[in-house]
Amino acid sequence: MRLPTITLKEETLSNFDNAIQREWLVTNGLGGYASSTVLGINTRKYHGLLVAAFNPPLNRKVCLEKLDEEIQVGNNIYPLGSNEFQEGVFPKGYIFLKEFSVSPFPRYVYEVENVQVRKVIFMPYGKNAVVTLYSMLNKNDFDVKIRVFPLINWRNFHSVTDKWKASWRFVQKKTDKKVSFRPETPKSTLMMMTTGGRYFAEDEMWIEKIYYRVEAMRGESCIDNYYQLGRFESSVRANKSERFAISV
Repeated sequence: MRLPTITLKEETLSNFDNAIQREWLVTNGLGGYASSTVLGINTRKYHGLLVAAFNPPLNRKVCLEKLDEEIQVGNNIYPLGSNEFQEGVFPKGYIFLKEFSVSPFPRYVYEVENVQVRKVIFMPYGKNAVVTLYSMLNKNDFDVKIRVFPLINWRNFHSVTDKWKASWRFVQKKTDKKVSFRPETPKSTLMMMTTGGRYFAEDEMWIEKIYYRVEAMRGESCIDNYYQLGRFESSVRANKSERFAISV
């Protein structure tokens, strides 16, 4: 049975207090899943782009929190991602979100300065993996760039990460289009690849004090830390469209 398409337009998405309460979930049949809000802001410690079951369907770990993007149009850089801190939301990339839909997979549509970015997320059945498909349309008379930043974690999905107490540090091995992240402890590997553009092992940093508003309301641990190891980067030529995928 085909499920009906659910579509949220800009007028609904622009109501932040309402939209932040709307969530989506896709699963892989192993107990793993991907989940977030329609604004792309994680509000629960259980949210994540790849929550894998290491002993299916048990021992779930948040391996990849999310992919945050930015678009460079000329000298201007526009972040599309958003994260919440106790002081507020930064950056506010959700203001460029024009549409969100589920049919059956979640799809985000962003528009900024004559550039449209469509992002679809799905999980292959029976695998601890997630694929994000990007479709870009550049209506400008010059090339534009998209950068995608993987924000990583390595924790039980009931817990949060204290960067000072984290028992892992990532070692990365890369080629132009593929990178593997191996935590020093425990011995596991997270592999990520792209069908277009290149990977750059730069911009390594902690994204500190991510705030989960739902966990705060529940009286649970609500402050987390994400680890950014590098970025994927791709160009879209003038008046052209481009498609690529990032799989984990």
